[in-house]
Amino acid sequence: MILLEGIPVGLLSFNQIDKANKTAYIGYWLDSRAQGKRIMTQAIQVLTQFYAQERIIKRFIIKCSVANLKSKQVTKRCGFSYEGRLKQAEYLNGIFHDQNIYSLVSNYI
Repeated sequence: MILLEGIPVGLLSFNQIDKANKTAYIGYWLDSRAQGKRIMTQAIQVLTQFYAQERIIKRFIIKCSVANLKSKQVTKRCGFSYEGRLKQAEYLNGIFHDQNIYSLVSNYI
């Protein structure tokens, strides 16, 4: 849970962990009132640095809708690299959407 002045404003977690390949898929949500303050950028950086330095995770993945420009900006600020587009990979509100996939590979392992 992400807190801002003691108030919950978002969530950050690993949606999936592939232990055999030391890969983690990151999921997050941030209340619109807390957006634009680099809160999620800082939270993702802390999360990835900790798990990389502890040599628990080597590769971090973020997938987001191609229309989600705010998430795209977060991935860039956190040093993730664009890997490609997954066609019709996300089903929201009765419609399939393409997703972009981004990765961050740790140098610690």
